[in-house]
Formats: sequence, C-alpha cells, structure tokens
Amino acid sequence: MAMRAIRGIARSDGGAAAIEFAIIVWALIFVCLGIIELGRGLHVRNEMSYAADLAARKILTFEAYSGAVLAPTDEDDLRLVVKEAFTGSRPGDLSVTFPLDAGGNFRVILLEYPFSLHSPGLRDTFDLTVSRRVPIG
Repeated sequence: MAMRAIRGIARSDGGAAAIEFAIIVWALIFVCLGIIELGRGLHVRNEMSYAADLAARKILTFEAYSGAVLAPTDEDDLRLVVKEAFTGSRPGDLSVTFPLDAGGNFRVILLEYPFSLHSPGLRDTFDLTVSRRVPIG
C-alpha cells in the first residue's frame, strides 16, 4: 500500500505548472524592467533632443548667437535656455558645450547627460549624448 502511494506521488504532475511559472517569472520580470528602463532612457534622450533643437533655433534666429565667436554672456544665456528646456530629473547634471566645427562654418551644440538605471543588476550609469550642427555666419 505504501509503495503505491509513493509511485502515485512520483508520477503526479499536479504542481508542474507552479514550478514552470517559478522558473519563467524571473525572466519575465527582468524583461519588463528592461523595457521600463529603455522607455526612461528614450524619454530623457527625447527631452535632450528638444533642448538641443531649441538652442539650434535660437542660434539661427538671433544675430548675437550666430557669430563665429560667442561672447561669454551669450554662451551662458544660451546654456541657460537649454537647461531650462530640459525637464529631466537632474537638470544640473546636463553638460552643454558649443564647440566650433573644424571648418568654422558650423556651431556644434553638444549635450551630455549621465543616465543612471534604477533596475538592480544592470550597468549603473552611462552617458546619453545629443549633438546638433548649426550653420553660422
């Protein structure tokens, strides 16, 4: 009698679905966290693109910004415009530079932001970069 009960338990597949779910649920959780982090990263990059586009419009429309050399106050004003347009979680971490292109006919707007992930087990921080080339002169 005891042997039949042991054989019955050994051949039972009543808890197979629970065990399969326990194995698969971790992969599903990590995929969902990855999708959320990807969405956050794309949102921050989109905000950076908007701020860079706004700076490009300012350079194209205002004569003071479209010269070959930016005055320090004009550069600070333009940097302030970009940082106010950026609505990320830490706007103070946004780095904005305006180097000249090698030929001198374009001004480059370069935005860099250290993006940190909230999901455990993933790489902590990496830099998101957006740049625009704007004709000057």
